[in-house]
Amino acid sequence: MGLTIPTLLTRTSNDLPATEDHPTATESFRSIPVLANPALTDLGVWNIFLNPDMPNPQAKIRAILCNEHLPAACPPDSVLLDETIARYKTPGLRDLGHSAPYMHNGQFATLNDAVGFYLGASSLARAGTLRNGINALRGIALLPADIAPLVAFLKSLNEDYQ
Repeated sequence: MGLTIPTLLTRTSNDLPATEDHPTATESFRSIPVLANPALTDLGVWNIFLNPDMPNPQAKIRAILCNEHLPAACPPDSVLLDETIARYKTPGLRDLGHSAPYMHNGQFATLNDAVGFYLGASSLARAGTLRNGINALRGIALLPADIAPLVAFLKSLNEDYQ
């Protein structure tokens, strides 16, 4: 069974991440893929671009996408949306404490949440229930008590702006 990704004309608020305006959205295109539900996947920037609930990053995302085309030939939004599928923004570690939200699609508000995600994902990978999980995830052996010290280390990589 193939995955059907909605187009700009067929995408609804239910296909996009849950927000304050749409708290019951299914988030099926922002979910961790698991064997039990092969319809789940994470489409990355697709979840954000042209999402009316997330107006702030639209101009910057559009500029990045249009820069890949001839200057006077930026394609229509429907084409640009297709180009966002499986694109991710992954910043470096320096100043990580100042770069919320976290993960490639901004799904976590805090570093604690992002590190906690890896605790769960690595457990799923070791159990063989994480679809398309890379083998490196199996080697992560975090315990809940490891989260606070790891977050403190990551925040220590921040530059002092004072």
